[in-house]
Amino acid sequence: MLLIVGHNPGLAELITRLTGAAASVPPATLARIELDIEAWGEVRAAGGAGRLVFALPPEALEDN
Repeated sequence: MLLIVGHNPGLAELITRLTGAAASVPPATLARIELDIEAWGEVRAAGGAGRLVFALPPEALEDN
């Protein structure tokens, strides 16, 4: 498991490169991407093969 903390436009570009899909990434968004790889070296070859499981904006994470 890996946690990446970043900001736009870099974070949105990373999500697009890993999943092949554009995502709306407002500030403080929590995103989960699944990659079907055996080793980190495969990430470059698998570009766009990831799956965006969710992209939750901060208001979705607040306690109600």
